[in-house]
Order: sequence, then C-alpha cells, then structure tokens
Amino acid sequence: MGFNKERERLQQLLEKIKTAADCNEANTQVLHECYQEYAKVIAVLYKKHPNVFGNCYNYDRVEIRGNKKFLKESFSEQARETNFGIYRDSLINSTETAIQYITDFL
Repeated sequence: MGFNKERERLQQLLEKIKTAADCNEANTQVLHECYQEYAKVIAVLYKKHPNVFGNCYNYDRVEIRGNKKFLKESFSEQARETNFGIYRDSLINSTETAIQYITDFL
C-alpha cells in the first residue's frame, strides 16, 4: 500500500530518536531534525486520512512543539536535561502512536 513508505520513514525516525540519549548540542539538533521530518510525514498522513491521524496532527505535534520551546528556554543545565528527556519522550511516543495507527487502521 501507499502507507508502507510512511511507516518506514517513521520507523527510521524512531531509531534515530532513540540513539539521541544524552543532552548535548548534537543530539538536540538530531531531535529537531527528527521533529521536522515527523511533522512532514504526519501532514501527509493527515491529508490522506484526517479521521485516523487527526490526534497526531492536531495534538501530538502541538505537544512536541511546546516541549521543544521549553527545551530552548531552559537556562539551567538540570532544567535543560529534564526538558530534553521530556521532548525526546514525547517525540518517541508520538512516532510510536503514528506507526501503530498505520498498522492497526490502514
């Protein structure tokens, strides 16, 4: 089907996200790039099936974007590490959810 391509892209993103475990500039950049790619894939899926991917498009993207903002606004190192973990976890959960939606509903 046409959704295997998107599922493969999301699975590759998930692996890339999981490798970014430490809070440093390189891993932060990896997460930002993964978020950009995630947003593109979700937009494509949402255009094809808005009923299935509406939550991913409307809520998960906004949550991740908010976590990204908190990470950028972090001043202390401890807050930065905490917000990095939250940002990373929300990106992982959203990507896994999108993969599950493709597997279960399409």
